[in-house]
Amino acid sequence: MFAYTNFEEIHIDIPLGGSATGTQNIRHMFGYSYNLKKVTGNWNTLYNRDTYYLFYDCMNLTTAPKIDFTYTTDTRRTYYNCRKIQGLSDVTVNMPYACHTEYMYTNSNLRGTLRIQDLGSSGCQGGYKHNTFTGTKIKKLEVSTTFHTTHSYGFTGMFSSNTLLEYADHIDVSGSSRVDNMFAYCHNLKTIGGINAPKCNNFSRLFYNCYNLKSVPYIDITCEGTGNVNVDSMFYVCRSLQQPPQLDLSRVYYASNCFNGVGGVDGFVLDELNLSNNLYSLNTHYNAGRYIFSNLREIKNLTIPPNANLNNTFSSSRHLKSVPFVEASGAYTLTGLFNECRNLEVGTLSGVTSDIGYYRTALSREAIVDIFNWLGTANKTIDIRYTPGSYQLDANDIAIATSKGWTVTT
Repeated sequence: MFAYTNFEEIHIDIPLGGSATGTQNIRHMFGYSYNLKKVTGNWNTLYNRDTYYLFYDCMNLTTAPKIDFTYTTDTRRTYYNCRKIQGLSDVTVNMPYACHTEYMYTNSNLRGTLRIQDLGSSGCQGGYKHNTFTGTKIKKLEVSTTFHTTHSYGFTGMFSSNTLLEYADHIDVSGSSRVDNMFAYCHNLKTIGGINAPKCNNFSRLFYNCYNLKSVPYIDITCEGTGNVNVDSMFYVCRSLQQPPQLDLSRVYYASNCFNGVGGVDGFVLDELNLSNNLYSLNTHYNAGRYIFSNLREIKNLTIPPNANLNNTFSSSRHLKSVPFVEASGAYTLTGLFNECRNLEVGTLSGVTSDIGYYRTALSREAIVDIFNWLGTANKTIDIRYTPGSYQLDANDIAIATSKGWTVTT
């Protein structure tokens, strides 16, 4: 009706219409009205069904009537880019029939405490709900409902880029398979009550760049069913997180940068590191297991399966001094596995038959000889350049490895 208008102020009354099933429709009414500053009138939107693009990109809008979303099913981009609009402070979201909500409040002036009581419990279960609250000014998030959608986008980016957000309540996403990017770039987020996502197989970038995050409860990432789990960059650069949750990685097939930047000045400890699903047969990308850690200090139990795709997995873990002695035969690649682990003193694995890297570690001559003794027979390369013990090796030491087909790079 008034989309793309050049008006700065519009007065319009919207009387009660339709029925309790929600048949009123005000979609696109003011979308793209860049000069619009004020909308007034008596609005009764109880039975409204659709606010799709209602105030989309009304970037100068400051005043608009309050909308009743009780029976609304499609709220996509309702307030998208309404950066100046007033009246969106301490909002309670109660939309039981909401099916599509994507980008509803994205880059809007939504601020204060956001309380979500219902987000489509009685609506269709396959709608678009990703990025609903991206880039707002909320400081606190309270949730008293279960998030559900069967759509392939899940709840990706749901609360991302809320740079003022400090606390998030427990989030129950038991009705979705994706929470990737949910809190990405929430730079001031300090703690979260927890995440329940039993069906989720995509946790990538969940807390990406949340560099003030200090605590996260245990998250079950083992995924019901048969899905392989992606935790790529899940806690990337969460530098205030001294100890991440003890995740069960046994179903993970893509973990690049998962804990990179975590652990503070002292590093962190993992009780169990099960990489049994990080396989080349499932993920051929060279980044699949790359740079998972940077501040890992200790691993108590380690599993490296045949066909493991672990390129540079522990690279630059500057606090790591030793690794458990475990079987590692048949791995697809261990290239650069311990590169730049500058305090690593013990790094022997059993039966290695793939390229492996100990570049710039603290291994002594004795530690390197022990590694040579336990190598499997293979036409592969072991890289020990710039490692103290490498300068003390004699021909007999190196022959232990070369006699099994290995090339030793010193």
